[in-house]
Amino acid sequence: MLNAILLEGDASQRMLLKALLEGGGYQVQEAGDPQRAQDLIRASKPHVVLSRGEEFSPLVNELRKLKPDVEVLETLNYGNALVEGALGRDAVATFARDTLRLLVNLVEANLGKSPQVDALTRVVELSAHRLRWSRQETETAAVVATLAALGPHLTLFRYGAEAPKGALAGLSRVLHASLAAAAQLRSPYPLTEAISALEERFDGRGRPAGLAGGEIPLASRLVAIALAYVEELETKEASEAAEAIRERAGSHFDPYIMDAFFQALRDERYVERLSGGGGGPRVLVARADPGAQAICELRLAAAGFDVDVCSDGAEAFAKITAEPHPAAVIADTTLSKLDGISLLLKLKRHATAKSVPIVFVATKSDPALIKKALALGAKDVLAEPLNFEVLGAKLQNLTAGAATSGDAIAGDLAEMPLSDFFQVLALGRKTARIEVVGPGVTGEVYFDQGLPIAAITPDRQGVGAFCMMVLLKEGSFRLFPNQAPKERNLDQNLEALLLHVAWLEDEAER
Repeated sequence: MLNAILLEGDASQRMLLKALLEGGGYQVQEAGDPQRAQDLIRASKPHVVLSRGEEFSPLVNELRKLKPDVEVLETLNYGNALVEGALGRDAVATFARDTLRLLVNLVEANLGKSPQVDALTRVVELSAHRLRWSRQETETAAVVATLAALGPHLTLFRYGAEAPKGALAGLSRVLHASLAAAAQLRSPYPLTEAISALEERFDGRGRPAGLAGGEIPLASRLVAIALAYVEELETKEASEAAEAIRERAGSHFDPYIMDAFFQALRDERYVERLSGGGGGPRVLVARADPGAQAICELRLAAAGFDVDVCSDGAEAFAKITAEPHPAAVIADTTLSKLDGISLLLKLKRHATAKSVPIVFVATKSDPALIKKALALGAKDVLAEPLNFEVLGAKLQNLTAGAATSGDAIAGDLAEMPLSDFFQVLALGRKTARIEVVGPGVTGEVYFDQGLPIAAITPDRQGVGAFCMMVLLKEGSFRLFPNQAPKERNLDQNLEALLLHVAWLEDEAER
């Protein structure tokens, strides 16, 4: 049963709402004053906190910061909140988001452009998911991204093509147009504040002078990175665009949020690789820095390789020694858990993986290290920054004659849990069958236009089967595009299903 805490000063309202929530399947604890509310929140693990009244606002704001995984709803209209599914059944929010996407596609179709805004909003939502932001923070960032990306089109409607460039002080014309559009939405999210801060530069503390001592909102930090990336894509390849924005981490952009953005890009690339059924020779990239890892993956994928990635030496060893072995490996010399030299020594003792060619990347020149790595069998040690033309040519030689990945691509649950993988499918509106294999469990999950519609294991159907597969920590999965089930057995959206999985995990820990 899901746990909810109800913060309401009026006793009669409290009693009515508690009965309503309990009828909807929630276990409800109630508080009529801030002190009681504080004690309840400290002593329990709520999934949802529903609050009304200014006396609870300081506590609610603090809760959002300290427990971002708890869904916090602060509203003046409980009836609308419950009808709109604010406690996990967000059909109205989904409909509003889909309507906004339809508007975006209509605008871009009219202008003869590809749907870049939709892709931008999707990667912003994926980044927010990686950062474990609350639903309100995620949706705020998504709407800000959509309005900001539509800014160039909105200027034509608001100011006309001939508007003088110097007529607007402060923010750019694009953001002025985005702010004007935000004012028409009557949104429950703090859009104005987030849009106004998009042109601020991160100073390492999040408090640039332009905000007079205030912090850059989280949504602004994320959307600014995404907008810069899309702008770079207009003149550069994806990998070059990623390199360009990565150079501004710390001086312009929040490096922590940038790492999540690169991870979101990689998540999308991962799903596309599974959907595409493989490519050229499989190359493993073992790099600790998420930005360097993403750039390397994008560059090598563009060169025709099927790229797999990992972040530490122990995981690299496991992936190299697993059958089938990668055709080649690019690895940092300074990986955690197992450094480059230790990785080579372990591989030398492996019966079949010892022949896998390895190229190391060193962040600084160390003649002794280079000499030792080459003596142990490394094919080369390249210095940062990488010359990808040289690396690509070297890998072509090392993998000449190696088998291509064909259609045998399988996702690894250790690399991407199903909860994360399903988020990518949902935001990308994918239709597919996902085949899942784990210790003692086999099953299938079906998605239709990003919605989970069926889950099947040999002994379970529906929600039980879905939860059993998502709870797996080890195993693999494969994606088969555009396959439908014989019958549907799921009627909840992905957010509600994952919330149920989280509740099962909490119960198991008690």
